[in-house]
This record gives sequence, structure tokens and C-alpha cells, in this order.
Amino acid sequence: MQPLHLKRLKDRTAENIPGAAPEPYITTLDETEDGMLLRCVVRGAFPKPEVVWQDSDGNILPAEDPQVSERGGTYNIFLQTTVNKAGRFRCVATQKEINHQIYAETYVPLKGSSTGLVVTIVVLCVVVLALLGIEARRRCCRSKQSTGDFPA
Repeated sequence: MQPLHLKRLKDRTAENIPGAAPEPYITTLDETEDGMLLRCVVRGAFPKPEVVWQDSDGNILPAEDPQVSERGGTYNIFLQTTVNKAGRFRCVATQKEINHQIYAETYVPLKGSSTGLVVTIVVLCVVVLALLGIEARRRCCRSKQSTGDFPA
């Protein structure tokens, strides 16, 4: 069996492969206490593709059961997942029978993510260092004034 072909509509489009799933469509539905709810939609595919969510490392993410409908011999698939960290996520559609795999990717910047925490920490460090520098300069100037080394 030949290896699956992973692409994002570069040199050949899905229309050139009869029945191939087109690039999935990703939408962000809602941000909840648990994270960001993402939906992936694959329309008009035959044979029926397997659709999964992956993180940036290629790990398959837990998702709700896919909603599948069939019309005129083609399949429409809706798959939702909730992600609880910031990062890149992929919706991957695989049709092993025709050796076709395609994906769409999105970036999720969650409000409570560690990226926001890192930025906050860096900003605080810069402020603290600036304040320490100001205080050190003020002490230096006071010292020079009291010894007479500093012009009045």
C-alpha cells in the first residue's frame, strides 16, 4: 500500500482527484471555561473520509462523535473539539481508499494561556529592572553630591 499523501492544496487541487475531500473548513464556535470550541466541516467527499483533530505535534485530540450526513453519494462531516491551550491545531480528512489526505490549520490564542502569562512576566521584569536602574542612578547622584564630586 502506498503512503498517504498529505497536502494543503499546493500543486494539485482536490478537484483533480475524483471524490477527494476538499480542504476542511474550520470555525471557532465559542470560548468556554474548558477552552475554545472548534468545528471542522468536510463537505462533498466520497468515499467517506475519517476526520480527526490534531495538535501541532500530530497527536490526535479527543473530539465529540462526528456528525455525518450523506447526500447524492457524497458525505458531509462535522467534527468538534475543545482545546484548552493556545497553539496550532489541524483538522485532517483521510480517504485511504483513494490515497488522499488533506488538512486545514488554525491558531488558537486562548485568554488564559501560558503565552499571556509569559508576556506578563516579561513586562513585569522590565518594569522592575527600570525602577531598580532609576533608584541606583538616584543613589549614585546623591553620593556624588555629598562628596562634592558632582557639579551643582
